[in-house]
Amino acid sequence: MFNKIIELLENSKVAFTVLEHSAEGRSEEVSNIRGTKLCEGAKAMVLKGTQPDKSILFLLAILPADKSIDLSKIKQALNLKKITFANTDDAKRLTGCEIGAIPPFSFNEELCLIIDNAIKNNEKVAFNAGSLSKSIVLLTKDYLNVLPKKTTFFDFSKERI
Repeated sequence: MFNKIIELLENSKVAFTVLEHSAEGRSEEVSNIRGTKLCEGAKAMVLKGTQPDKSILFLLAILPADKSIDLSKIKQALNLKKITFANTDDAKRLTGCEIGAIPPFSFNEELCLIIDNAIKNNEKVAFNAGSLSKSIVLLTKDYLNVLPKKTTFFDFSKERI
């Protein structure tokens, strides 16, 4: 996964920094290790939705690490009958990564990428790059420019309590 991300960023000719650090998947701790703001962390969560025709839709939801996900907003925006967090096995199968190491990119056609608009409010994006011990930091505008055209943006985060 790390190599796929590096290849994507290099081919897109965007500047980025790779940081190697002690293994960490929790947002607050890895933010401190990276020396980045918590809001600059891109938290990635694999979700499983049931559509009106009862087919399953897997989503990779990206939001700032200082926010919480609001599943009801996703359910409503995407007209889903049900939405839950995917189980660990599905998350690993779809992303090729351990929980906590999932980057804010989907390289799997089964996994639809949705991004909370709050990501756009930060100058930089920082994320674990397929490994709990490797992070990448780049400008948000560059991150947004390398995303596939079919990426969906809407508001689905809420303040953490």
